[in-house]
Amino acid sequence: KRAYGASCNGFFAKLAINELGLGPILNMATDFGWNNQPIPADFYIPASPFNPPSPTNSSAHTVGKFAAGFGYVSLSAMHSAWQTMIIANDGIPRPLRLFEEELMPEHSSEPVLSKDQAERLRQIMKATVQGGTATSTFRERKFRRMRYRVGGKTGTLTGSHPKGLTTWFTGIYPIDKPEVVVSTVVLLD
Repeated sequence: KRAYGASCNGFFAKLAINELGLGPILNMATDFGWNNQPIPADFYIPASPFNPPSPTNSSAHTVGKFAAGFGYVSLSAMHSAWQTMIIANDGIPRPLRLFEEELMPEHSSEPVLSKDQAERLRQIMKATVQGGTATSTFRERKFRRMRYRVGGKTGTLTGSHPKGLTTWFTGIYPIDKPEVVVSTVVLLD
């Protein structure tokens, strides 16, 4: 929980190498939309780039970097919102919708996570806001009263297309009985 809240990438690299291995990570990545299939929505969402390391000729360093979110993996704000919505919906994926009246094709509602796993993730997401990388934002006057009702995840990356420092936040509100999922990206050029 502490490592998640503080975005401690080294912890997740070690966890992947020492406890998980590449197979379970790739399986979960597929379940969470890195499978070259469109994210279910009533609007077009480009696929998030995903080029995992080869299981046959990758070093521990390469697998650790990949598991910590570095390498040929990317995530759009819409993809992130969809993933966060899975956690908010007790592990069940639902299509993203801009228009309530829009007819949507049938989509499998087979759970990606168990209800208990989704609840545990929501509790872990509190750490980002209450003592992690988003703490200073939720101490500000206009967000202070939301501090104990929001959970989320932050990220910071330096990119070249577009060039600059990119920060992002995805969150759930209220964390105990989710109604709203938000995903934001800010580029500082």
